[in-house]
Amino acid sequence: MAQSNVPPSQPAGPGAGGDQLPLAGKPGKMKLIVTIFVAGWIGIIFLLTLGVEAYGIGNFGVFLAAMLMAMLPVPVLILLAFFLDRYEAEPIWMLAVAFFWGATIAILFAGMFNTLNAAILMKLLGKGMGDALAAPLSAPPVEEISKAMVLFAFFFFKKDEFDGVLDGILYAAMVGLGFAMTENITYYAKGIAQGGTQAAAVTFFLRCVMGAYGHPLFTSMTGIGLGLSRQSDNPLVKKIAPVAGLCGAMFLHFLWNLSGLFGLVQFFMVYLAVMFPALVAVLVVAWFAIKRDSDLVRTHLSADLQSDWINPAEMECLCKVRSRLGRSLAAWKAGGFPAWKQRVAYHQLTSELALCRWRSARGITSKDQSTRIEAQYILRIREVYAGMVPINRSK
Repeated sequence: MAQSNVPPSQPAGPGAGGDQLPLAGKPGKMKLIVTIFVAGWIGIIFLLTLGVEAYGIGNFGVFLAAMLMAMLPVPVLILLAFFLDRYEAEPIWMLAVAFFWGATIAILFAGMFNTLNAAILMKLLGKGMGDALAAPLSAPPVEEISKAMVLFAFFFFKKDEFDGVLDGILYAAMVGLGFAMTENITYYAKGIAQGGTQAAAVTFFLRCVMGAYGHPLFTSMTGIGLGLSRQSDNPLVKKIAPVAGLCGAMFLHFLWNLSGLFGLVQFFMVYLAVMFPALVAVLVVAWFAIKRDSDLVRTHLSADLQSDWINPAEMECLCKVRSRLGRSLAAWKAGGFPAWKQRVAYHQLTSELALCRWRSARGITSKDQSTRIEAQYILRIREVYAGMVPINRSK
């Protein structure tokens, strides 16, 4: 491991060696232009997707009502997903890309191939049987692959931001929420058009209250598989886990869709016997993943306890979610929003430093690159730590 206590005079400040800190400095002009360009295209594709939905529904009033119903639970579910991300907050732009990938590209990809597969099944089995079997046979592989594309892209091309199971669950939740939001517009519109308010309310209860976590849960299997692959030292696990996770996502999706073919009793049986326990299992996995992040912070920052930017009390705070939240709240009370922001930045940067060292130890990033980035992190942490408002260290 590279020497942690780098003196401020060492020429390894921000920008040294061509590496950039995620949280340090302002974005360059080219990065800003690219961000605006990508955001613009995402917005255009999203509007086009909504336009396709509106055209297919044929009634703008019904479409608007269905869209509002579909968007209603999204902010709450996103906040719940963010709550899991307590140690290393993922970049907002990556979370947004995951969400809008699910809401646009994945939904369009799935729509095309589901329509094609349904036509083939109806041709082979007859209209009634083919239409009924399209949901359990076509939707699971098509939709889970379409959602998984962005997760695999992050896994291979953003190794510095995809560190383990918790990251996989969070990105999967975002893409699943985006997919479910757009998909639900059609379901709610059909409910309104076919049965009015009562049918829309039943559909809303089944899809928003009971099934709100459906797509995020299915896709979290893929995220967990990719996360296990990133964390594991076993070559076999590294190869098999992503495929096993994707297959698990398809299987859960298959059971969910199949249960809808046999009536409400069977649906509730599958919900209680499979879906709810699966949700609890994912939350348990997330809890262990949070504990793993805590252990990484303790392991990779322990050598810095004699430095001027961390002490044993701060270490204990950094290794406990409750203590982090308590210190952040205390900073808010002591100095308002600026003090809270400074404290949160300290928590984030120290976690990033620990994970930078972990990636270096695992060979995910080169030693030279990690040493340069580590020095930048330490310089930035010193700046933040020096400007933090003093609070009661016992909290």
